[in-house]
Amino acid sequence: MNLSKIKSLVFATLMVAFMFSVCGCALLFGSTKPPENLEAVDLGLPSGTKWSNVNFGTDGPFGAGFYYQPYQRSAEEFSGNEKFDIVAREWGNGWRIPTAEQVRELIDNCQWEWSRNRVTGKGYYTVTGKNGNSIILPGTGNSYHGRVINTDEKGFFIEDGHYWTATPYNDTAIVNLHIDSRGYSLVYSDDREVGFPIRPVYVPNVQNFNKDDNENEIGSRNK
Repeated sequence: MNLSKIKSLVFATLMVAFMFSVCGCALLFGSTKPPENLEAVDLGLPSGTKWSNVNFGTDGPFGAGFYYQPYQRSAEEFSGNEKFDIVAREWGNGWRIPTAEQVRELIDNCQWEWSRNRVTGKGYYTVTGKNGNSIILPGTGNSYHGRVINTDEKGFFIEDGHYWTATPYNDTAIVNLHIDSRGYSLVYSDDREVGFPIRPVYVPNVQNFNKDDNENEIGSRNK
């Protein structure tokens, strides 16, 4: 490794430490502001909940976006409390992390079709509502200790993906949506060092909280 690369790594490490020590917040690789092409897609769901056309932290339907890591968060703090909801804080205007109930509604009321992108090799679901509208949910892998893991040891893209909900399974674990070529289901994880993407939902009249409130998330981003 040459000197310039070493300097770059040292600088990046110092910036991570600085950002976390100063604001106690997630170091975000890329913007988490609402993308210009953001849409609240109406899938004809009974509750009226609308789903984002992209993951949080990206502007394309096949992008993984920001891998959220609920580090130092209790399940109670994370679950449905917009004060600690990174989507509500960054996007505002009724956007939030979905609850397990909202994901269950998506599963029960939509058609799910698995496909593979011929260019990238990544698998994804097209989720189509009864009204004909649809969203894309890509298989994204995950991150661990800030390192994105979306390929296997042979370099092939990992077939599965997880998406956080804002619902606790118990005092330590959080419910998430697991998808792969074999199906999709709600599962849970109590590993606070693993990062999963978020697919936001739009719920009008949700209260948004001050961004200056204490934060403690860590994450990484992958387009």
